[in-house]
Amino acid sequence: MRKLTIIMALSFWMGQEALAQSVPVSTAYHDQLLQGPCFVFATVAALESKAIEAGWSTATDFYEWNLYSRDVLESAGLPGGIPIFKKIIKQASSANGIFSAANLYRPTEADGLPNADEILYTGMAKWQAGCGAPSLKNATYTSIEDVGCQEVLDTTKLFTIRPYGGYRFQYNYTDSSGYVEKDPSDVVSVKTDVDILLSQGKGVIIYVNNYDGDGSGGYAPTTHALFVYGKSGSSYRFKDSWPGNPGNKVGGISFHNVYRYFYLTGTFDPPCSATITGSSSVSGPTNFSLSGSDAYTHIQWTVSGGLKKVSTSNGGKTLRVTPNGCSGTATITLQYKNKGQSCTQTKTVNLTASPAVVPSGINVLSLDWNNSQTCPNTILELEAIDHVNPSAGTVYDWSVSGATLLSGDGTPTIFARTGSGNLTFRVRANSYNCGYSGWRTLTGNTYAPGCGGGGGGGFFRPAVQEQTLELRTISDLPQNLQSFDYQLVSLDGRIVKEGQVRREDLSINLVGVDERVMILFLLSEDEGYFEQVKILK
Repeated sequence: MRKLTIIMALSFWMGQEALAQSVPVSTAYHDQLLQGPCFVFATVAALESKAIEAGWSTATDFYEWNLYSRDVLESAGLPGGIPIFKKIIKQASSANGIFSAANLYRPTEADGLPNADEILYTGMAKWQAGCGAPSLKNATYTSIEDVGCQEVLDTTKLFTIRPYGGYRFQYNYTDSSGYVEKDPSDVVSVKTDVDILLSQGKGVIIYVNNYDGDGSGGYAPTTHALFVYGKSGSSYRFKDSWPGNPGNKVGGISFHNVYRYFYLTGTFDPPCSATITGSSSVSGPTNFSLSGSDAYTHIQWTVSGGLKKVSTSNGGKTLRVTPNGCSGTATITLQYKNKGQSCTQTKTVNLTASPAVVPSGINVLSLDWNNSQTCPNTILELEAIDHVNPSAGTVYDWSVSGATLLSGDGTPTIFARTGSGNLTFRVRANSYNCGYSGWRTLTGNTYAPGCGGGGGGGFFRPAVQEQTLELRTISDLPQNLQSFDYQLVSLDGRIVKEGQVRREDLSINLVGVDERVMILFLLSEDEGYFEQVKILK
């Protein structure tokens, strides 16, 4: 079984420094209330529910603590929570820190019967509800099995008690050699202690003296507990047991009011312990994940700064982002629920996106281009040539002179209709909003001979007027062709419209056709005729 240890720091003065003592460990559950983490949660939950002071309250729903108060402490005539703990420590201190049955304050068992495995030093009566009660988990700050409440401890354990005067504290660091005491001159503040413990993944319970209104305009001291389980920036994540304002909170803590604090070692899994895993820098498409194996729900990702959210996967546990800038920092925020608590985690990443993709030139994909020449009224398809494959985060900016840009601006490929005269096509790229590259230029003209009725190279551009495609401008239609079949096909291969055309009416009605750029296929099997024509609506 794992060893579980509570390290306690005390602020009250005992007159002498108590020494670290080896204390035998009982296997009884009710003994572990003091010896192990069950005691920690018992005292905190008792304070939170006010069960010991005011009895059970349906508002807090801590039934086990009501049993503990009513059936154990009251029947034994005992104080509860912190007072009994102080009394135990005080009596031990009077005997130079020696814990034994002879000098420890020991209550009478509520049932009047001894337990064979009970060592008589605990100072706590039998807990009637039983540590393994399922509903106990609802009365603690985290699932109790994760901190070893049901485990049987079968070895000795050290309580290291080293009080220091005033509101200054000291706790003992541990290393592979055991417990190493800090020199009093090296005492650090409560806040520093708590920050160190949180950085080590340890939850910290602190007891605070604050003041609450007494109903008559004055103030009465109020003792309450905070269970601190995380920190983000300067804000702490904690559960507050203050009766006037209990609940889960995020914010600052008045550490100067803390008079005792301690932490648990061993297995500890607070509900908001999941983190964001992934690279500390983003230069391209990058995945980030929610770590942990609990049943997380209500998972939400948000990004700020120079990041774009692309998608989520794996039940929302994985986020994919791309940069939206070349330098600086950005923040990823993860929100989720676990064990009834709402949790938030953040991660800051550096943006290290590569410089913009630099096109090396422009390629004409159409067959209507020969030696930098083409025909007037011709639709050309042009593509930027890159040194590297463009990513989803690259935007292309096109500039056209002597032609009309029809579609594709912002993408690697455009369609343009030529006019007459000189032609100039230019393109530049901007990757991840890092800034535009230099322009790449392609020039040509429309003075190619033999363009016929408005096209060349076997691809003609019929006129489109008032939703009608006129085919009379196609000069090389065979004279003996009386009829032929046609198909209008979109650039992604879909048949938009099909039918038959006769020579006495060489037109196609385009009403209801939404595509702007299409390919017209003309076919006559009897005459062995086939033609394809790019058209613009």
